[in-house]
Amino acid sequence: MTLSGRVGYIAYPIFGIYHNVGQPLYRHVVKALLSRLLPKPALGTDLPSAGRATLTHQADRNRHILHLLYGPPQVRGKAVPNGEGTRVMEMIEDIPAIGPVSAAVRLPSRPARAYEAVSGQNLEVQDLGDGTYGVTLDRLRIHAAIVFEQA
Repeated sequence: MTLSGRVGYIAYPIFGIYHNVGQPLYRHVVKALLSRLLPKPALGTDLPSAGRATLTHQADRNRHILHLLYGPPQVRGKAVPNGEGTRVMEMIEDIPAIGPVSAAVRLPSRPARAYEAVSGQNLEVQDLGDGTYGVTLDRLRIHAAIVFEQA
């Protein structure tokens, strides 16, 4: 791996290798490279690696919505036919609640309000500097949508 200015290069097909063997070291290498190339990310979270986070903008409603998902897949079949041979089957079978879960988002201005969309529970917004704002959920089970309303 090499880094020169705003360009990073990994000499091997690291995504294909990670897909085939699942070695966490490859994920850490890409994460380190991205953190050097993007020192101020639009979104960050402490979700486990099976978690997913998506930030959307609804301009007509003057708000951003952060979706947090967590459902860890588990291998439940190693010889599922797929027409070209076999593959593993990953199922989301057990869905534990996790928490607390924190997230940080870069926004154009400080939100007037942040809340969890389903329950309506208000969330405390922390100003993390440089246009980044943080929230913490005490508990996450499967999905949460956090709404950041702009003034």
